[in-house]
Formats: sequence, C-alpha cells, structure tokens
Amino acid sequence: MKKFLSLLGGLCLALSLFACGGKPPTPSVAPSVEPSLQESIAPSVGQSSEPSVEVSATPSAENLLSLVTFPSRTVRYNGARQALALKNLPEGAEVTFSVNEQTTAADNLDVYDLALGAAKPGVYGVTATVTLGGAEVTLSAVLTINKARLSVTAEDKRIDLYAPFPQFTYTLSGLVEGDVFAPVSGEEDAPQEETDSSLLSEESPSSLATFTGKLAFTCSAEKYSPVGVYDVLPYGVESDCYDISFKKGRLFIEDYDTDLTLGGLKQNGESKMTYNGKEINWQGVNYFGVWQNVFNFKTGEPNEDLVQASFLGLEELASYNVKVIRFAASFFYEDWWQKCFFQSEEHKLSTIYTMHRIFNKAAELNMLLVPSVFWNNRIMNYYKEDFNYAWGNPESQTWQFVMEYQTLLLDHFNSHPALGFWEFGNEWSLKVDVNGPEGYQSNLLHDVRLAWANLIASRNQTYRRVIGSGDGGLRGSQYNKFTNGSWTEDTLEQNAKYLAYINEGITATSNHVYERPPLIDLTALLWGNATLQQQMKTEYGLTEETFTAALRKDYAENPEKYAGAGGLFEKYGTSGDYSLWLGGITTLKEMVEHYIAASRAFGATFYVGELGLSYTYGETVLHHGELANGYGYYADLSYDDIRSFSRTWNELQTQTGLSLALYWNYEYDAVISNVNGVENGRWDDKGSSTEYSFSTNWEKGRIYLAALKEHNDAWDVQNA
Repeated sequence: MKKFLSLLGGLCLALSLFACGGKPPTPSVAPSVEPSLQESIAPSVGQSSEPSVEVSATPSAENLLSLVTFPSRTVRYNGARQALALKNLPEGAEVTFSVNEQTTAADNLDVYDLALGAAKPGVYGVTATVTLGGAEVTLSAVLTINKARLSVTAEDKRIDLYAPFPQFTYTLSGLVEGDVFAPVSGEEDAPQEETDSSLLSEESPSSLATFTGKLAFTCSAEKYSPVGVYDVLPYGVESDCYDISFKKGRLFIEDYDTDLTLGGLKQNGESKMTYNGKEINWQGVNYFGVWQNVFNFKTGEPNEDLVQASFLGLEELASYNVKVIRFAASFFYEDWWQKCFFQSEEHKLSTIYTMHRIFNKAAELNMLLVPSVFWNNRIMNYYKEDFNYAWGNPESQTWQFVMEYQTLLLDHFNSHPALGFWEFGNEWSLKVDVNGPEGYQSNLLHDVRLAWANLIASRNQTYRRVIGSGDGGLRGSQYNKFTNGSWTEDTLEQNAKYLAYINEGITATSNHVYERPPLIDLTALLWGNATLQQQMKTEYGLTEETFTAALRKDYAENPEKYAGAGGLFEKYGTSGDYSLWLGGITTLKEMVEHYIAASRAFGATFYVGELGLSYTYGETVLHHGELANGYGYYADLSYDDIRSFSRTWNELQTQTGLSLALYWNYEYDAVISNVNGVENGRWDDKGSSTEYSFSTNWEKGRIYLAALKEHNDAWDVQNA
C-alpha cells in the first residue's frame, strides 16, 4: 500500500510541474497499481499538449487491511453494554476477537463479551485478527469503562429538643436508570440478584450495579444535645459501578416557642392565685399519665408512639383552652421505678428528658403543668422500708430519695415556663390517723411534707410560685381523730385548725370535689361516720370492695328499701348537694367558701385538684359488659346530668372567685397496654372507662370540655 501511495504522490508532483511549464519526471520503475485505481495519463491526439494519464488499479488485500483501525475507548458506566469497534473494515473480511490478557484487568478477564462488549466498569484489552484474501492483520485496543458518579446526600431533619434522633433519609443523584441502590439505613444488606450478562443490551438497561455495606449516618449531635444545627453525614456503602460521594445534611434541634411567662402561678395578698399579675379563675384537667404512661415498663424505655399519643392528647386539650394540667410526676409502682429510673444512669437521664419533652410540648401549647411529685408512697417498697420508718425518719432511704428526686426535678424544671407549681402528692390526707396497714399519723405527713416544702421554698425566691398539697379533702372527724382518737364530727373551726397544721409550709391547699349522682357512693362515709359504720357493718362488712358492691347492688335493685331508712341517702348527698360530713355544710358552694376562708387564715390559697361527677359506671358497663356488673357498677349519668353539673360549677367558680379547678381526668387512649404490636408491660387503664375519667372519645367527655372552654374563654375576654 505504501508503494501505491508513493506512486500516486509522484504522479501528482509530475502533473504539477507540467502545469508550470516543466516536464514530468520519467519514473524508473512502472508502478504496480490495481486496475480499479488506474487513471489515463497519455494525451489524446489533437488535444492539449498536456499528457493524459489514466491509472486503473484494484487495491490489494494488504492495502485494504492497512486502512482498518481498532481505536481504544474510554467511557463512563451507563448501565448498558459498551463495545470496541473496528473501523474501515473491508467487505468480506473475517474477524476473530480474543481477550488480551496483558492489557485486561485481572477482574475483567472473563467479563468482556466478544460480540456485545462489557457494561461494568473495568479495563478490557481485546485483540482483533482480520483476514482478507489470504492477507491478515492483528490489531489491539483497550476499552476502559470508568465508574459513574453517584452522590448520596443526607436530607435535612428537624426534631424537638430532647427528642430521639429521627430516621435519617437521603437523596441520590446520578443513579443510572434501572439500577437499585441498596442496602439502606436500618435494613439488612439487600441480596444482589445474579444477572445473565448475555441478556443485557443497550436497548434494555438492567440493574447491573451491586452495593456492598450498609448505609449509615454519623451526626455531630449527641443524645440530648442542646438546641443547634448539626451535620449529618451518610457513609458505609461501596459499589462496583459507582464512585460514591457522600454529602452532608443538617439536623436542626429546635426549642419550643411559647408565650408563657416565667414563674407560673403565684399568690397575691388576697390569697388568690395570679398569673402574670392577674387574678385567675381558671379550669384545667388532670392528665394523670401524660408522662408516666409513655414508658415500656418491661424495658424501662419510652415508647415513641406513646409519646406522640400524649402530644396529641395535649394538643386536643389545648384546642379546648385548657390552661393547666395536673399529672403524676413519679412512677406508680416500685418495679416501674426500678426499670425506668434505677436500672442505669442512662435510664434515669432518659426518664428525665422524656419529662422535658412533655414540658416543652406544654410550653409550645401555652399550657401550665402541675407535677404531683409523689403521687403515692410506693417508692418505699423499692427500699423495702415500712411506712412509718420510710416516711417518718429523715435518715431513711425513702426520705433521702424524696429530697434527692425533688432536687433533680428542681434542677431541670424550676426555670421552665410551663411549670405552674409543684404539688407534693395525691390525696395523702385520706389515710392519716386511720387504723389499717396503710394508715399513718398526721404528724408524719406534716413532717415529711414540711421538709419537702422547705426544699421547694429554698429554690423559689425568684419565682414565688405557690406550693400545692394535692390533698383530697379532710374527713368530717379529722381533727378529733388526730387529737383524741374519736370519730366525733369536727366543727368548722376545728377543721380549719387541722387544715393549718397539716399544711405547714404549703401555700396552696387542695381538695378533691366529686358531686354525688342519685346513686350515692357511701364508701368514704363508712370511714368517716361511726354511726354509719355500725349500721352497715353487720350486713355488708367493712372492706371497701364488699361494702361498695353490695350497697350499690342492693340500692339498684331495691331503692324503696332506702326511702324510709332515716333519710340516709337524702342526708348524705343527693344530686345537686355535696356532703362534706362536716356540720353546717350542705352545698358545694359552702364547701368552697369554707376552704378558701380557712386557707386564707394561715396565708394560703385554695384550689380544687380534682373535680367531677363521681362513681358512675354506666360507660364501664357499656364497654366491659357483665364484668362491670360483677363489681356492682350500676349507676349511670345522662347527658343532661353532665351539662347541668358543668354549668352549675362554672357559676359556682365565678361566684366564689375560686382560682383553679381541675377536672378529673383525661386519657387520650384508654387502652395503652399494647401499641403498634409492642407490649408495654402495663395495665388497661380502667379509670378511663368511667364517666368522670373522661376522654374526648366519648360524647360525655366533650360535654365537660365544652363547658370548660366556655368558662376559660370568658376569662380571656375579661382579661384581654
């Protein structure tokens, strides 16, 4: 071929010289030219003196093969087959391909398909042997497929302060269509399916890429990190087809936004509660388990689904303009303390920061919280101490824990805007000076509560919040039982005197008010009236269960039997009246006015910590059928009963100027033993299945809340 090209070049030079007046050189050797390439070079007769050259030649096989090229290629992975190609291949030529081991990466030796090429990244050396008419040429080329570029970017997330980290997610950029990015965070490595490479073609891309490892995220925030913006970086995955770059996202840890004023509920010179300098006349709700019920008591860990359920409950209450919520700020049973608090330091922190989340949510909703710190006395069982030693001796482990736990709560929540005030516990006064396994003396309660109140006061100079008792009211013979052991009915003066003693250090005394429906619960009367005790002892016995069940059943079945029983039921509380079992008091209004005056006499204010229509089990029967009947639950309330009571109470609270009354109770979800298939080691809260423990899942619960909203809305208008 080179000879052919040389001859052709000489011919062009001769023609050029001839045109310029020169003579063409005479070649020493006649060229061997294929006929198909010859051109006429002899001049025609009678024409120009310029020679006419005609050369006609057919290229040889060698010449044709010399034009064939086999260029190397460098491409990027795109999921389709990519091949090397010969160029200028003559017609009729035969080609044989083979893998060139010297120029092929070791991992790619058996991958390149000689007919279709390769799809996955790598270096593929190929040798092509071309034959034509007995001539042969061998050419080599290299196909280099570089990895595609894939970026994995963490998506921005936002969480509330002290919330657990979210499930981090990501976005992809550069993934070839048909490829599947796997595995993903939190899942086991996804199995990679084997694919027959011969079935892959440029027209039908398929998932060739494999991913190894597990996608994970590292975050510059730590558990319980403060408010701020933190980097989130994905990592942990490699691929045979992609160069993966990991790009940061952000985690925003956000604080609550609130209009609440620091300091909660205070007291003015009129012994009225105030908020932000204004006398309040508010209603709120008990939400007993808003914090306690979010824990899995088998593991001691909070259950996020239950946390969110509590948040929904708070949001729903906020929609009814509930301004204050009272809740249990301690665990009910000693084994719950063990699991959630004493199991480890991490469990203790988790418990406290979960309470932070409840406080923060309340602040976001502009609601105040009243933590009832020692709802009951069962922490003593954790230390295996008997009652009188545990709660009556400052050297006991129980007493020491009381002060340590309250100090811990003060450290975390005393400056929180959602803190309304601290309350000691729930209805501790009901069992003082009563014989029985859980009875204790008044001076014991006085001493431990005074020490607790003094601890609160030592941290209260800045905020000057009231300090609540949480008591459920006093029995009608409380003073006489304490002073001389008799069940003689107290006078109002004696009642006030005892109230002052038992509440030393307390600046907000509490009573729990439950109006009696037509079927009266006489259980409490049994313990407060010696004559009634004796009258009922023979027929019904003295235990609460046998007495209550038998009396209710008998009254429901034989109401005429009690019509002439000395006015027994009429005396002790028909609907619309309240019996304090205290001389001279027959109505709710009189009771409220007495406690306001008696508390004010020693410099305290008064609030109703629980409020409702009590011991009505119609809804329990409805939801639990004969099981409820077995306990003697026969009474029911109508919608009109509830409307009448709530409206009457609104009028009463306005007339008396009572600062605060909290309805009992609210549960967002009564059935909390199992959430999303997770057993939480807890009970099905039967208290939420009674009409006075209302939920908005029931029409009657919404009646209560509607009346509450009407009352609080009126206060807002007057104090705008």
